[in-house]
Amino acid sequence: MENNSQLYFDRDVCKKITEFWQKYGYYSASFDELYKIIQQHLIYNTVEYIEHDNLILGFARYTIEGSTCICYDAVIRKGYENKDILKLLLIKGWKKYPLTTKLKFEREGTKMKEYEIAKFLGVK
Repeated sequence: MENNSQLYFDRDVCKKITEFWQKYGYYSASFDELYKIIQQHLIYNTVEYIEHDNLILGFARYTIEGSTCICYDAVIRKGYENKDILKLLLIKGWKKYPLTTKLKFEREGTKMKEYEIAKFLGVK
């Protein structure tokens, strides 16, 4: 069995994403709680973020179940909501897991919906 202490993750990236999530996200959780969640997603390679000029513009965390990507959070920096940041995050994840064909996520106030990834991204 693999010991978690042997699994690698970048602590600076983890801290940076956590600080961003705490500032722009919609959870009221402690920094330590959010940090642990991001740490696990970094270890399992199921978090994406986009950075420009040393600022995180957005991040998404997800899991892969079979051919379905389930997105738990996608947080975009204020002022960048309509800049296709979500699509860029999804493309980064799809490159890692190209066999995924479906995407599930919920938008504020709606139930979990399922989409065809290629159709959602406007790709054939």
